[in-house]
Amino acid sequence: MNLPSSVDRPLSAQRSPLLVWAAGSILLALAYAGIGRLALLLAVPPGYATAVFPSAGVALAALLIWGYRYGFGVLLGSYALNVWVALAQGAAPLHTWGVPLGVALGAALQALAGAALIRRWVGYPAPLLNGRDVLRFLLLGAFVSALISPSVGVTVLWLAGV
Repeated sequence: MNLPSSVDRPLSAQRSPLLVWAAGSILLALAYAGIGRLALLLAVPPGYATAVFPSAGVALAALLIWGYRYGFGVLLGSYALNVWVALAQGAAPLHTWGVPLGVALGAALQALAGAALIRRWVGYPAPLLNGRDVLRFLLLGAFVSALISPSVGVTVLWLAGV
């Protein structure tokens, strides 16, 4: 039996790595923004702070599973979410377009740092069979890296006078 190779398939049937990355990034951005919008229902006014933000966990999981290159999807999703919040509040142009970019950079850095720390100190994929690995995973993924986005976000908001 002679199976066709990828060379024999028409170009429309071949998956371009760029297309796969773009589609994955857009799907991640949609998931991040959608889950984030739901989480913002729990936000303390003016709408930028929540005690729990599940989108950060989605971002970390995506970067652990699919790799660092999907950090752009986190950036895009966070930016879209924060622009939506700014528009809903009737913010000034700088606060509508500039502040969300700074907040989005913090969200992307958090996910990238969390994935890098977990890969370095726990390993991935990790079976998490011993307490030490579970503790490292939780400390690095849920606490240490989780300091990045709020720190960047608060700094950006402070610099913008929000």
